[in-house]
Amino acid sequence: MKNIFKYTLAALFGVLSFASCTNDFEYEGADPNNLGGNGYVESTKAGTTFMFVPGQTQDVQFVVGRINAEEEGTVSLTSNSDKLSVPATVQFAKGEKSKTITATANIATGATEKIVVSVAEGDAYLYAQSEITFTIQVFPVIDVQYLFGAFTEDILPWQLYDLGDGQYRIPAGGYDYDIDFTIDSKNRIIVKPQAAWVHQDYGDVYIMGNAAGDAKADGSGSGVAGMYDPATGIAQMALYHFVPGVGSFGTFMDIVIFPKANN
Repeated sequence: MKNIFKYTLAALFGVLSFASCTNDFEYEGADPNNLGGNGYVESTKAGTTFMFVPGQTQDVQFVVGRINAEEEGTVSLTSNSDKLSVPATVQFAKGEKSKTITATANIATGATEKIVVSVAEGDAYLYAQSEITFTIQVFPVIDVQYLFGAFTEDILPWQLYDLGDGQYRIPAGGYDYDIDFTIDSKNRIIVKPQAAWVHQDYGDVYIMGNAAGDAKADGSGSGVAGMYDPATGIAQMALYHFVPGVGSFGTFMDIVIFPKANN
C-alpha cells in the first residue's frame, strides 16, 4: 500500500510539473504596423448559394469593403474559376467604405460549381474576411410531354426544371407564369395557389390542386392535385382555376408524362 501511495504521489507530481511547464511560454503578438492591406469581402443578405433556371442571367452579388476610407483607392480581387467574371479591381472614392459587386457566372445547365472569390494578396486586411466561397447551381432540364387541360386536348413536347427534393417548375409558355409543383414521398402531387394565366377581363387567374374537391376561390384547400405513377411516369393534376375573391372557371386536368429514365 505504501508503494502504491508513493508511486501515485510521484505520478501526480509529474503531472503538476508538466502542467506548470506548459504554461511557461512567451506569446509573440502580431506586428501592429503590419496588418496587411485595406480590403475585405463579405456576403450580402442573399448569402453564398445561388440557384438559377436555365437561360436565367447568373448574377452573383457580394460586398467589397475597406477598413480605411479616408482617401480614394482600390481593392484587387481574384477568383479561382473563369466561370465567374469578377472585376480585377474595385475603385473607391474618398470616404466610400463599401460597394456591392455583381459578378456574372457561366455555369452549364444541370451543373453545380463552388467558386472562391478572394481579396488579392497584399490588399487583404489581416483581421477581416478575405475570401468567400460561392455555390452556384443551374437546375437540370427534363424533357416531358404535357397536356394543358384548360387550353388544349393535345399532348405537347415540353420541358420542366428539376428544382430538387421533388420540386419541379413548368416554365411560362403553356401558362403565362412559371408554375411550381411538388411530388412528395407518397407520390402525391401538390400545387399551391399561384398565378397561372391572364384573363382579358379578370386579370390574373390562379390555379391550385383540387383532387379532393376542397379548393376554394379564396385559395384555401389542401392543394393536393393528384398522384404520380412511377411505373408509367404519368402525373395527373386536377387544377382549380380561380380569380381570388371572385370565383372559379372550374377544375381541369393537366397531365405530365415523365421520361422512363425518371421513373
